[in-house]
Amino acid sequence: MMNLQEVLNARGIKKVLVVDDCIDEIPLANDLVGVEDAWANFHDDWNEDIEAVISSAYFGDLEEPFQLRQDDTYIAALWMKQDELGENIRPLFEDYNSKQRHDLKSVNALEGYLADLGLTSERRGRDFVDAALEADLIVIDLFLGAAQDDDASKLSKDRLRETVEQRQADMPPVLLFSNSSRLTENRGVYRDEAQLLESGFRILRKDELETPAPLLRQLERLAERQDETKLLARFFYALNRSMEQAAQDTLTKMRGLGLSDLAQIRQLLLEFEGRPMGGYLVDVFDRVLQHEIESQSEIIDAAIELNRFDRANSGPPYIASPMRFQEVVKRMTAQAPERLPLGGSGDFPLTFGDVLFRAANEMQDALADAALEEAESGVSGGTLTLDAESSYPTVAQVETGDLLLVVTAACDLARGDAESILLLKGKAKPISEDNWLYKGVRSPALDIGGNLYRVDWNLLQYETMPLAAATTLYREESLIRIARLREQHALEIQQKLLSSLGRVGLPAHLPAVLPLDVRAFYYSDKLELTPLDTPDIQSESMCFVGRDAKSNQVARVVLSETGCDQLIGQLDNVDQNLVAPNAKNSIEVLKSTNSLYEILEHGIELKGLKSGHKEPCKVNTKHGELPLVTVVWNGEPLPANVTKNDALAKGLVLTVGSRESDF
Repeated sequence: MMNLQEVLNARGIKKVLVVDDCIDEIPLANDLVGVEDAWANFHDDWNEDIEAVISSAYFGDLEEPFQLRQDDTYIAALWMKQDELGENIRPLFEDYNSKQRHDLKSVNALEGYLADLGLTSERRGRDFVDAALEADLIVIDLFLGAAQDDDASKLSKDRLRETVEQRQADMPPVLLFSNSSRLTENRGVYRDEAQLLESGFRILRKDELETPAPLLRQLERLAERQDETKLLARFFYALNRSMEQAAQDTLTKMRGLGLSDLAQIRQLLLEFEGRPMGGYLVDVFDRVLQHEIESQSEIIDAAIELNRFDRANSGPPYIASPMRFQEVVKRMTAQAPERLPLGGSGDFPLTFGDVLFRAANEMQDALADAALEEAESGVSGGTLTLDAESSYPTVAQVETGDLLLVVTAACDLARGDAESILLLKGKAKPISEDNWLYKGVRSPALDIGGNLYRVDWNLLQYETMPLAAATTLYREESLIRIARLREQHALEIQQKLLSSLGRVGLPAHLPAVLPLDVRAFYYSDKLELTPLDTPDIQSESMCFVGRDAKSNQVARVVLSETGCDQLIGQLDNVDQNLVAPNAKNSIEVLKSTNSLYEILEHGIELKGLKSGHKEPCKVNTKHGELPLVTVVWNGEPLPANVTKNDALAKGLVLTVGSRESDF
C-alpha cells in the first residue's frame, strides 16, 4: 500500500500554489478596516514635511488627503514611505501588520508540511491566475483581503473561476483554507460560484495547521479521488461545450420552418389531432434537441470514459453538499410546472400524464351537478378552462385528498373522441427514511406546492369521469392540475395498469438523503453516561435510504467529513482508564487504530429502522471480536446509568434520530 507521498507522486501532484492576500507586499485601501481614528490623527498631524515625503511616491493631488483613504495608490505610497513617516503612520498599519503576521505563520507551516511530502510550493497573492495554470494543487484563502468581507470572498471566487474557465477539464484539486468561522457555511456557495467539483474540493481551518494531520488527511482524500474527479470533469466539460452546439443545431433546424410550413402542419395534422401549435412545437423541440445531444460524440466519448470509475476508489459517501438526490429524481419524473398550460387542446386542456388533486368528499356532489347540467342542456360534455393562478392545495389537503393520474391516451382526449377520462387513484406521502421505497407502483418524487411527496398509485382503484363532471370540478376549482408526469414514467404506470402491454424500464431512482441528529456518548468507569462534544455530527449527519439487489430497503448512516474528524478528535481526548470496564478494549482499539475512521468512512448500515433498534458494529481485534460502536436508532434517551454488562457499556454509543428536513 502506497504512503501519501507516493500517492501524490503517482497522481502527478508535485507543484502546489499557495494563494493568500498576506503574501501581497503592499496593502489595498480595503485592507485597512477599523482605523478611522488612526486616519483622523494622521491627517490632523499633516504638515509640509509629511506632504513632501508622500509626494515623492504619490503623484496625485494632495490638497485633500483625507479624501484619498480609498485610493490604492495613495495607500501604496504611505506603505512605501512608512519608515520615513515614522510614528505618524504606524497606528494606521498596526492591525493590518498583526493580521499579516498571523496569516504568514499559517502559510509558513503549510509550506513546511508540503516540503516534508516532497512537494514544491509557490506563493501568490491576489494576482495568481497565471501561476494557477501550471499548478497541480491550489491552496487558496476564502478571503483575499484583510477585511474578510463579501468583496474579499468574491475576489477569491472570481479569480479561481478564471482559472477553471481556462483549465476546464484539467482543473487541479483545490483546498480552501481560512481563519474565518464562516468557512464551513461558505463551502457550498464557494464551490458552486467558483464552478468546482465537490470531489476535487476540500476545506481546512488555518488553526488546524498547528499539526500536520488535518492537512495530510485532506490531501489524501483529494489525491486518492483525483483520477475519478478528472473523468467527471471531462464529462461536464464535454456537456458544457456540446450542449451549446446541440442547442444551436436544433435552432438551425427549427428556424427552417416557415409560416407556410406551420400552416400545413396546422391543416394536415393539428386540426385533426386537436393539438395547439405551441404545445406541439415544444414537444418537437424536445425530441430534436435530445437527438442533437445524443449526436454529440464528445459527450458520448466522455460518458464512455466514466465507465472506468474504480468502484473501490470512488470515495466514501460523505455528505458533500445540500443537494438532494430527490431534487434530481423529481426532474426525471415530472415536467416543469411552467409547461403545464401547454398540455391538451383548446377544447380539453387535460392530457395523458396529468396529475390532478381532488379534495376529499367532493366527487359525488360534482357528478350530481354535472348530470343535472347535462340533462338540462341536452349537451354532453363542454369546454374546460383552468385558472393558471389557482393556488396549490395545502399540506393537510394533499395528505388527505386524492391524486388522480390521467391515463387515457392523449390523442383520444385531444380529438374529443373520449366521452370520459380514465383516472388512476393515488395517495401522496411526505418523503422520509422509512418510505423511500422502490417496490410497487409509485412516482418517487413529485413537487406539490413546494413540498416533496412520494405518490403511491393503486392499480385496483381507478375510475372514469364524464367530461361534464370534469368541467364542473374545474369551474369550482375542486379539481386542480398540480403536475404532469414525463411520458416514459406515465407510460410505465399506464402499462402496469393495463398489464397487457408489459413494462417500460426506467433508470433506477437515486437513494433518498435525509437529515439526522447524531450524538456520541460513552459510559465512564462509574457506568455514568458521558457525552462527547460533537456539534458537527449532530447537525451535519445524514441517512442514505436505498435498496439492495432484491429491492429491499437499505439504510446507511453517514457523517460529514468535519463530523468524522471532530468525533475522532474528541475520542483522542478520552482517558481509556476512565471508561466502563467492558469498554476499555474497544476504546483502546478506536484510539490506536483506524477502525473508527474506516467504520465512519464507509457509513454505518442499519438492518432495521424501528424505534429503539440497536446496531452493534463489531470488528475483529487482537482482543477478539468487539462491538466498537453501537448505533441506537430513534430510541428513548439513553439511561444515565447502566450495569457493567449492559451492551451499551462496551464501546462508543451513537444515538441517531430524525431531524426536520429542509425540502
